[in-house]
Amino acid sequence: MNEQTTISKNREVTSAQDYQFLRQEGLKYIESLSQQLWTDYNAHDPGITMLEALAYVITELGYRTNFEITDLVTGSDGFIQNGTFFTARNILSNAPVTELDYRKLLIDIPGIANAWLVACTSALDQDGFPIPHAAEQNIFINVLEDKLSFANKDKYNTPLPKLWIRGLGKVIVELDSHPLLGDLNSTTLHDGFVSGNNYIELEIIPEFHHWNHTKANLLKYMNKPSKIKDITVTAVNDHLIVKVKRSSNPAQTLRLVLKPNNPSEILLAKAHFNTEATVAGLIQKLLDKKTIVDQVYTEVHHRLHANRNFTEDYISVETVELTPIAFCVDIDLASDADVVEVMAALQIVVENLLNPPLHFYTLSQLLEQGKSSADIFVGPKLIHGFLNDEELVKAQLPTEIHASDIIAEWMKIPGVLSIRNFLMTAYDTFGTPIPNAINKEWRLPLNGAVKPILHLKKSKLLLFKK
Repeated sequence: MNEQTTISKNREVTSAQDYQFLRQEGLKYIESLSQQLWTDYNAHDPGITMLEALAYVITELGYRTNFEITDLVTGSDGFIQNGTFFTARNILSNAPVTELDYRKLLIDIPGIANAWLVACTSALDQDGFPIPHAAEQNIFINVLEDKLSFANKDKYNTPLPKLWIRGLGKVIVELDSHPLLGDLNSTTLHDGFVSGNNYIELEIIPEFHHWNHTKANLLKYMNKPSKIKDITVTAVNDHLIVKVKRSSNPAQTLRLVLKPNNPSEILLAKAHFNTEATVAGLIQKLLDKKTIVDQVYTEVHHRLHANRNFTEDYISVETVELTPIAFCVDIDLASDADVVEVMAALQIVVENLLNPPLHFYTLSQLLEQGKSSADIFVGPKLIHGFLNDEELVKAQLPTEIHASDIIAEWMKIPGVLSIRNFLMTAYDTFGTPIPNAINKEWRLPLNGAVKPILHLKKSKLLLFKK
């Protein structure tokens, strides 16, 4: 049955659309306020004319505001293009101010897994502030001329008090692993070659241990055989020492240590890397790693200087230094526990405690977690989603590791009954135990500028059943 559209004989309008109602209400209001002075309410009176015009305007507004909100704010194409409304991203976000804001800004850069801001000096003054770095430019307060000065005396040769600038720090970034070049945070390269029917795997360790070292700049001058003047390959115990010379200048000599995974293959490795071409190939791969790292560094500098606060500056950008942590512990298991599953769970727990994971979330995911829009959008605008502040706080570089935290999580693993003889030891980049961090039972101190990782080769997790 077809529906018929009709117009009702009885007008049904809201008060805001009823002209006569608005006119009468206006007259009542005038009478109540000025009945002693104003008695002529006929149409010829200018005041009544203004009242009638106002009543008409109100009916027009009442008619328009009665439309659906989608019809009011969109054009004929259905899009809001009048510039009246702003997104929460534009209204609620802000330029970076806090340390967490800057970490978010840096983690949002492609290739960066985590980032930290660290004071250049750990020593504190009497007020609890880090003592300024020695490289900072001295600035003095000239009260007489109402200005800051690099000179330590005013025009009358009077000594000026010093202004302490406390904003000089360094940035530490953790880079994502590269599918071909491996860990970009480390200058060490893992590579291999084919010899007969065997694939020889080895570790290449350059003499520089961070990408900002001056020796790292030699890579681009030694990545082709024609650029190399001479090489010497020497076998020492279970590794090779390769010295690469670009010229007779000792400063233009690069030293590489090559460690085959299988020490018995050292002679095969020596024969393979006895030519400029094979050595240049290794140097090219190291240069490829450095090139990727330099690109990330460039973007870090760009974002920092585009957003840094007044009186703040950054003396350097570095990749995070890894500090292997070894655990020696006896663990009693239930008789029906799966040893393989328990061992895997033990390692996962340690990894998550030492390096809490960071994730980018969508708006809907954070809303489902109970976060409010005001909390979600606070901080800088990010490209890849949103970061959880609680996860960022947990993913700080630690100053100490507590055995109680690890034991508590291990005890939650199904099949674990008890944990005994718990010891922790930290190692430096050379594999040497750190003096004040050897065989610690309850608290392992760290300097707050390194990333702890599980050292499986040095660890001894003994599992007992019955």
